[in-house]
This record gives sequence, C-alpha cells and structure tokens, in this order.
Amino acid sequence: MPSSLASIALSEDQWRPLHGSSLNDGAVLGQCAQTGTGLSFYTPRGRYLCSILGEKNRNVLLRRSQYRFADDTDSSARFARSFVIGKIFNSRWVLERTKRDHNLRVNVERLSGQSQALSGYLKQVSGCNDVDAIRGLEGLWLRYSSAASSDRF
Repeated sequence: MPSSLASIALSEDQWRPLHGSSLNDGAVLGQCAQTGTGLSFYTPRGRYLCSILGEKNRNVLLRRSQYRFADDTDSSARFARSFVIGKIFNSRWVLERTKRDHNLRVNVERLSGQSQALSGYLKQVSGCNDVDAIRGLEGLWLRYSSAASSDRF
C-alpha cells in the first residue's frame, strides 16, 4: 500500500509530474527516491525541465536481461530474425516507393525484379531459426542491396 507524503501518493515504478516549485522539500525527494517513484519537473507553462529516478539503476537491469536473451539461442534467433526482416522489408518498400514516385526516371522492370528478390529474402529469413544462418542471409541481402542501390537514380 503506497504511503502518502505531502498529498502525493508514492508507489514504486510510477512517475509523478511536478509543475513549478510545488515540491522542493529534501525529505519528500528522499522518500520518492526510496520508493522508486520517478519525478519529472516542468515549468508552470508545461515545459519539461528534468526527470529524477531513485537509486535503482534500471540500465543495469536492462543490460542483464539483454545478456540472458543473448545466451538463449531461441530468443537470439527470434530477435535477429525480427531485426533482419524489418531491414529487408523497409528496403523493399523504398524500392516500391521509388517505382511509384519516380517511374519516369528509373528502370521500373529492374526495380520490380529487385523487389521480388527482396521478397524472396524475406521468405528465407522468416523460415530460418539459426542465428548464424540469419546473419548469412543478412550479409547476402546487404551485398545485393548495395549493388542494387545504384539503380534507383
């Protein structure tokens, strides 16, 4: 149950916005730090000034969870696959947008072929569960896309 101090309910893992000089008591700030309540300070007109978080170092917790995911091959493959699919998908839609917006200045057939090749890479990466194979497909895609990028303009 959260304790109440200076009419502000303090509970862990929550943020409280503060406007003007509404809270400048050291004891209240210390209590917020102990409970893990973050504070954000704003001017009376609502302009953001700064944020304060207590002793908990959330970056360390994030880094630890990243190391746990990196050690788990299934999780690593899932993340790697998602990142590579996002990269290939975005580059494919750059080609599609180029075809649509600049069809008089580019070779549309060639860009269509490149887009189809990227679609094939998407299917290959989607079915892959090995991190090294995903990296290899990413390397092939990068080599292909760097050679194909000269065709856009």
